[in-house]
Amino acid sequence: FLDDAAELLPGALDHLLAELDAHPRAGAVTATVILPDGVVHHSGGSLESNDEIATFGLIGGGLPFDPAGLPRSGTAGWVPGTAALVRRELLEEFPIDDEMAAYYEDNEWCYRISLARPGSFRRSREALVLHRLVPKLLEGGGLEDRRVIVEHLAACARFYRRHGLLLGSLFDEADELRGEDGVRDLAGARVLMELIGAKGTDWTLKAWADGDLTGLLNAHRRQAGQRQAENGLAQALTEIERSQAKIERLQEAVLFLDHQLLALVAPCAELEQRVKSLDAQLSDILSSHSWRVTAPLRRAGDRVRGKLRRQS
Repeated sequence: FLDDAAELLPGALDHLLAELDAHPRAGAVTATVILPDGVVHHSGGSLESNDEIATFGLIGGGLPFDPAGLPRSGTAGWVPGTAALVRRELLEEFPIDDEMAAYYEDNEWCYRISLARPGSFRRSREALVLHRLVPKLLEGGGLEDRRVIVEHLAACARFYRRHGLLLGSLFDEADELRGEDGVRDLAGARVLMELIGAKGTDWTLKAWADGDLTGLLNAHRRQAGQRQAENGLAQALTEIERSQAKIERLQEAVLFLDHQLLALVAPCAELEQRVKSLDAQLSDILSSHSWRVTAPLRRAGDRVRGKLRRQS
């Protein structure tokens, strides 16, 4: 298999043949595909799946081309159809699903084989292919762009109907199904796959253009926004409770200090009253007619009075 915009570089086919000859149990091998700007498109693919999603990755995708920086030739999770050599008997036993409509057909084909024949795929680092990749989406995000996306989603829906799994790439096709936090709306994606499978691409394209899919596509983001608001409210209530606890502790500290101040002030008031009483008594004594003392004694009395007043 060779994409119309892909070109085998010298020796590429020989390397692919040698890889299959060296591994008789392998059913297909992919080349290492380079873009015109010197960036690796892929050097084979990886496959991860669970009960809900099948994710097909590209080994080395986006890296500057450097043979030493790519993994050595070896096993692969799947073989992209850009440039792949396939044994005839494997293709006859596992025909390509024509209903995939020329999108993700290599993903679906490889997934079926990986279930029945694990370890069937390999990748060649030495087999090089130049791919003059032409973007399939147009500028501006208009109706034709949406038509291409809907066709891609229809292939995802076919994969979903056949295997009961969501293709991880559909969240790139319909990025509204991915929240700002990166969480994917799996329930919404399954509903969308059911709708496309039941209604077809024309209905889906019209419904999307008319805004009838907005609620479905944006439900996850609204829910995420609501969860964020609820979390913010919960944090605010927690801060209020903490502030109230701090205020209560400060009030208790103020009451304690107030009691301590009263305990200090009470003896001072009592002492002041005693000083006043003694001062009054001394004044009475010094002003009485019976007080007959010498000048030194009067001065001593004055010193005692001054001392008492200073103490008060």
